[in-house]
Amino acid sequence: MLQENQKTNFFPIATNVLRIHWMAIAILSALVIILFTLATQVELGLPFLLSLFGALFLAVPIPVIFSRLKSFREGSYTLGREGIVLKWGNRIEEIPISEVEWVREAIDLSIPLTLPRPRWPGAIVGSTNHADAGKVEFMASDENQLILVGTKRGVFAVSPEKGKDFISTYLRVTEMGSISPLEPYSAYPSFLFSNIWNSRSSKIFLVVSIVLALGLFLWVGITVPNKTEIYLGFNSLGFPMGPIPATQLYLVPSINIILQGGAFFLSAYYHRKKADHPMTYILWFSSTVMSILFFVATYLGLSYS
Repeated sequence: MLQENQKTNFFPIATNVLRIHWMAIAILSALVIILFTLATQVELGLPFLLSLFGALFLAVPIPVIFSRLKSFREGSYTLGREGIVLKWGNRIEEIPISEVEWVREAIDLSIPLTLPRPRWPGAIVGSTNHADAGKVEFMASDENQLILVGTKRGVFAVSPEKGKDFISTYLRVTEMGSISPLEPYSAYPSFLFSNIWNSRSSKIFLVVSIVLALGLFLWVGITVPNKTEIYLGFNSLGFPMGPIPATQLYLVPSINIILQGGAFFLSAYYHRKKADHPMTYILWFSSTVMSILFFVATYLGLSYS
């Protein structure tokens, strides 16, 4: 029997979810590496631009998939005599047990649910409207095993690993009643960029990083058309290594942009945990120094050309 403060935790169905996310990350990362490598081996022109911007384009979804994976791993559905707590990443809904009107399987609906779009395997999030249930908010990983939680504030679609146990646990806690129900609470993911922009120190580092990244790309774009070969790197005697096509210098600002983007998303992760987390400042400072070092490397490469 559940005691007053005892809770039962359920987690989202994990069938192939982790595998799909990690495979997508691995495939995209491999394609980015292949396209960058290809860009170093072709002359300036359409093949070079397609390889370079293709790599940049494929690099963008990688942190988004990481974010989806993080939200899934932090997802949980908790039942207790005081209420139900639904969590999916930074989305949290705490529902007093007195406000829960019913819990049942989605397949019991006479009209099938419309799933939110766009969606990613293992991440069915968003809201749709249903003719009978009204607005339905999804915090689920499996569209085929959805459980609906009907409340006075709306309907929530979840996908606990043991759906029937979830329903039976709810029926048991409602029979027992609650002495101290939860206070209603809703937390939504905030627009992280606006939170970062509101911080003065964060704003300074962000502006400096963008200016340095774009400035490096502009400098290379102006300089490369006037050169055919450049030297990048030195041998053990301190002399420049063999020349390479000048077009390959575009890889320097491109790599800088990717590393800047990675530093930004990683710092955003720590910023969400704590606004003044020391790791955010370490990452922002490091990314600024990194851009300066790329400027130095570009200058040295052009000086010996």
